[in-house]
Formats: sequence, C-alpha cells, structure tokens
Amino acid sequence: MENLKVYADLIEKDLQDKIIDQSRFTDTYTLFKRKCLKYRLKKPDWINYTDRSFSWVNGLYALGLLSTGNKEAIRLLISYYDRLTAIKLLGFPLFEVPDQIIHAEVLLTLYSVYGKKRYLPLIREAADLLRLLTEEYDGLVVYWPPDKSILIDSLGMISDFCYQYDSVFPGNNLSSVAKYQIDYTEQFCIDPQSGFPYHSYAYEQHSSEGSSTWGRGIGWYLLGLTAYVRRFRAKAERLEQVLDRLLLHQDADGFLYDNISQPTHIDTSTTCMAAVSLARCIEEGLIEEKRLYKYYEPFSRAIRALCTSVNERGEVLNCSGECKAAGNYSGDFGNYFSQGYTLMLLNMIHRNERLQDIIKDAY
Repeated sequence: MENLKVYADLIEKDLQDKIIDQSRFTDTYTLFKRKCLKYRLKKPDWINYTDRSFSWVNGLYALGLLSTGNKEAIRLLISYYDRLTAIKLLGFPLFEVPDQIIHAEVLLTLYSVYGKKRYLPLIREAADLLRLLTEEYDGLVVYWPPDKSILIDSLGMISDFCYQYDSVFPGNNLSSVAKYQIDYTEQFCIDPQSGFPYHSYAYEQHSSEGSSTWGRGIGWYLLGLTAYVRRFRAKAERLEQVLDRLLLHQDADGFLYDNISQPTHIDTSTTCMAAVSLARCIEEGLIEEKRLYKYYEPFSRAIRALCTSVNERGEVLNCSGECKAAGNYSGDFGNYFSQGYTLMLLNMIHRNERLQDIIKDAY
C-alpha cells in the first residue's frame, strides 16, 4: 500500500501545480477583461479562455484533488473557483456546454461539505443549463446544440452531479435528467453487434455516428450507468453485462485499449474509467455479492497497469488524446485526461479495506 501512496502523492503534486497555473492564468485574463471594459477595447476571446481554464479536463483534475480531502488541495480548489466566480461577476456565464458540468460536481461538494455557500449561484447556473437543454431538445442533453446530437461523453460528465444535486437540494428532480439520458441511450443508441453505445446519435435523423468500440466513450457510458445503478438500484444486470463485455478486452497487464475492436494502443483513460466503475461496484455492492468476485482480479490488474503508467512527475501516460469530432479519434497518446480519475481511485483504495485486500497481493 505504501507504493500506492507514492503514486498518489506524485499525481496530487502535479495536479496542484496545474490548478495553480490555471488560477494565475485566470488572474491575467480578469485584469485584461477589466481593462477592456474600462477603455472600451475589443473583448478577449471567451472561447479560448474556457478551453484553457474551464474545460472538462480541468474539471477532472479538480475531481482528483477533491478526492484527497487534503487541506492544501481543498484550499487550492477554493482559490481556483473564487477566481472563476470573479470572472462571472464581469458578465460572463461560466456554464455553456455539458462537459463543464464536471466542475459543478466539484463546486457542489465544496458547497455542501466544506460550507462554501458563495458557490451556490454557479451550482444553480449549471443545473439551469441542463434544464434549458432538456426543454429545448425533448429531454435530451445535446453536447453541441446546433448539431442536435447526443454524445456518449455527456453521460459520464453530468450524471453524478445530477444525482448529488437532488441529494443536497431535494425536490428539484434533476436526477430525472440523467436518468432519461441512460434510458434513451439504452433504447436507441446501442450497437446490437458490439453491445456498446455509438459515440454520437442524431436524434432527429435517428442516425448514429462514430464508433461503438471507442474505449473512452465506453468509459463515459460506464460511469453514467454506474451512477444510475447507485442512485436507483436498477439496471444492475445491464451494468454487469457491460463490464463483462468490456473486460474481455483487458490485456494481461491490466490495460484496456483506445479501440477495443482494434486494440492498437493501450489507453489509460479507458482503463481508469472502468476501474472507477469496478471500485464503486465492489465498495457499494452494486452487483450481487456472489458475482462480484469475478471482478477482483481485473480490478487489481487495472490498478497495477495505471500505477506503471505514472512517471516521476506524476503524469499518467498512455492516455489517448482528445477527439476532433465523433468518429475522428486522436492518434496521440500522452499525459492527457487520466490523472484525475487515477488519483480518485488511489484515494478510494486508501479509504476502503476491502479494496485494499483485493489488490494487496499485487503490491
């Protein structure tokens, strides 16, 4: 277990540095924006700002740091989000697309657990965005509204926030938003051959785009489905079926691949998402006890694979790069998106004796 702490500490240090860097960038941007307002200069490009400092990638970094519970990590997160709050006061909405909802999940915990009530307007803004999208698009959370397409990414990005929101603010029924995304996906967006969802589905044309075997897409779907089972204690058999099918493609070293039907390159983002789902199934008994045991070895191998991918700087390598569009997948692999979920996993293990017992023979 000491080895796991070494990996966790390395990742946490790198993520702290990343959040500090984003906070400094936000300060620079805020000063520039104020000068633009004062001297009637051309406004800076807000899209470039959000891509840099309020993207889903930074949301994953923040989730990882949040999972540590360390005072310094929480302090840095509060400092980061306070700066974003200052930008909102200058007239910009922060939440504009579903992938930013990952930040709302962090903000909700800072509000409900750490007492940061000043984040309530941001949390409400995120919830209002989801409601607005579903009102305009027949209950669906489209990823890019002009395309009217559902991306499988959204399932993993919004589900935990929706369910946690209703726990903190009962009676708002935001859970129904996340629930409907899963129910719709199960009915219309599953490839009958692979058993996994297509990357994108245009609901007006009833047509699919992209691969149903894209690893990270399956990972996002799996996270959304796991959150569904945690909330409603339903679809456990479907969750088990998806896990069983996916783990058929796990290699001997514990890795899953960027495309499970054509395993050309290991992918730590797919691997860590699957491992998060497995950890939650084991920790919370989401699948019947007598069938949970089959996941012990795959889980242990996945943790070993992720740890071997951590370098001396705390980067988690062999993560596939960001997609350019549905069906247009990156051929780049490096330190992209796996740090947050990997750190979360290591912290889950640190706090749970059952998970520790499962992997102890591997370390």
